[in-house]
Amino acid sequence: MVKPAKRRSIKKLAKTKQKSAQKAPSGMASNRMLIILYVLVAIALGWLMIHIVRTNYERQQYNHARANLNALYDEIVTAVGKPDKTKDDARCGYVSQEFGDGPRYCNVYKYFAYKGIDHDRAIDLNRRINNVIKDSKAVKFKKTTDSTGIYSGVKELQATSFETAGLEECGSDVVYVPAGATDDYSSISGGGFIAGDGLKYSLSCSGGSQKEYFPVKN
Repeated sequence: MVKPAKRRSIKKLAKTKQKSAQKAPSGMASNRMLIILYVLVAIALGWLMIHIVRTNYERQQYNHARANLNALYDEIVTAVGKPDKTKDDARCGYVSQEFGDGPRYCNVYKYFAYKGIDHDRAIDLNRRINNVIKDSKAVKFKKTTDSTGIYSGVKELQATSFETAGLEECGSDVVYVPAGATDDYSSISGGGFIAGDGLKYSLSCSGGSQKEYFPVKN
């Protein structure tokens, strides 16, 4: 025969097990929520680190591209002589779409101009500059592009495409502007050329970007 005190101990033990069984699912759910929270935090931190690494890498690419364009310019000056004027520029923009802005891109430019030269001198000078680009140590030459037209006396000459510092969309734009030309030659290749007559050169590199590294000018 079981004594009353022992019966009470057995009942108390049973109730304790029942309460533990009831609390277990709640504890497991709490642990699952913590695991999910940790995973989400880890994903967010991982994305942030990737974004920081990519933007730093891109910024370095543009800085290196600008340095290499300057190095290419120095090679040109050594080979054919110093131009009359130079100008540097850098800008970012967005590809136009019907609704809102499209993908972001950035460009770096090196402009220079040989003024007061005739057509034959411009043709010869452009040929020599293209040869410098082909043999350059600062950039990797890709191809030569034929001239595309004449606009009210303004003539586009043979240009080149090249790559440098991980940016593949690099190249030269070149126009010859005789004295008294009436066309707005700056509109031919997106503007930025130095005003006046002569041989006008633009060395540039372009690429997609995660951030606006330079002022936005569409």
